Amino acid sequence: MLASPNHFEPESHLKSSEFPESHPRLRCDFHCHSNHSDGILSPTALAEAMKASAVNVFALTDHDTVSGVREAQAAARKHDIRCLGGIELTIQWDNGTFHLLGLGLKNLEALEEPLAEIQERRQERNRDILKKLRKQGIDIDSDKVLQHCGKKDGDILNRSHIAAYLADFDHCKSYREAFQRYLGIGAPAYVAIEGPSPEEGIEWIHSAGGYALIAHPYSLRLNRQRLRYYIDMWSKMGLDGLELSHPNTATKDSKHMMKLVQLYDMQYCGGSDYHRGKTEKVLGLGTAGRPIDLPANLPFLQN
Repeated sequence: MLASPNHFEPESHLKSSEFPESHPRLRCDFHCHSNHSDGILSPTALAEAMKASAVNVFALTDHDTVSGVREAQAAARKHDIRCLGGIELTIQWDNGTFHLLGLGLKNLEALEEPLAEIQERRQERNRDILKKLRKQGIDIDSDKVLQHCGKKDGDILNRSHIAAYLADFDHCKSYREAFQRYLGIGAPAYVAIEGPSPEEGIEWIHSAGGYALIAHPYSLRLNRQRLRYYIDMWSKMGLDGLELSHPNTATKDSKHMMKLVQLYDMQYCGGSDYHRGKTEKVLGLGTAGRPIDLPANLPFLQN
């Protein structure tokens, strides 16, 4: 029986949080987005930017789609760098949603059917969000957002595209404020999206030959005791690891998560979570703007 989230033993016995140094290391970026979801660069341009930023290996982790992976991999080969198949799945859980990275995907076809369902739900969610925004007095529809972000009819939108529209047309001061004022949890235009459960998401990633790691775990807004409780539970479902290095993760939290990685014998990764802006300042950079250099022997980096 799983222990209560309030009854885990103190963590003083956990091993050192230092990153292993006994293997050759690679400059990496295992969390970035292209214009196949809510990024600004094409998969080809993203691979070129990774090369220019001295990244050796990266993963394209678009939201709930793998449609840009083959293009990114082909472009990476031309630049003599590696691109892993990747995805960032939206997961439904007790407290709402969180994101699960799938890294090292080899059988992309295994995800076609479940991802098609998610994209249909995303389309429905977008219609509901835009309807709520119009009730707030904002002149907006899907055609205007598609045109603004350079997409064509039939392409999938998400909240980031809508936030960019709201910011660029002065409905709010910034992209961040768009989420705070309109699109985030509890805001007037927020609409939840129904995604797979943690167990289902892990199974989907494993079915595609990949490894499942929680993206920016502290975005789950759990204290350390409750975070450990859920990591303990999800590890029993097959969770493979955690994203330790991320621009929105504090150094002390990265070190604490490394202890959990060691305790549960998990893998770990890092990423810039790049969407837009000047790539040379963010690609390959994680917590506190430090380069992400990871051991070359991590399982999802093999083959």
